[in-house]
Amino acid sequence: MYWRSSPLIGRPIVWIGKISYSAYFVHFAVLHFLPQLRLTGWPVADVASTYFAVVIVTAGISSLTYLIIEKSMIRQGNALIAARRSPRRQLDAQSEGNVVG
Repeated sequence: MYWRSSPLIGRPIVWIGKISYSAYFVHFAVLHFLPQLRLTGWPVADVASTYFAVVIVTAGISSLTYLIIEKSMIRQGNALIAARRSPRRQLDAQSEGNVVG
């Protein structure tokens, strides 16, 4: 967090970090169902094109599952945690000057 001015830390890298959990599971399905591309007839070019297709499809599906599933579950988890906090603990923290929430 202290290196925000670093060229290595930016929005794309942060996004990859957010979708990485989903990508871990999605890439197995993508590798299974995406056929190997044979666009050029050159083995090296065909492997490279298949690799980039797998990366793009995995990132796309992982982004969707992050936005649709993971974010909603995170919101529900935070709401559950907030609901389980006792009103007494919040009052004690506020009387001591601590901010809860």
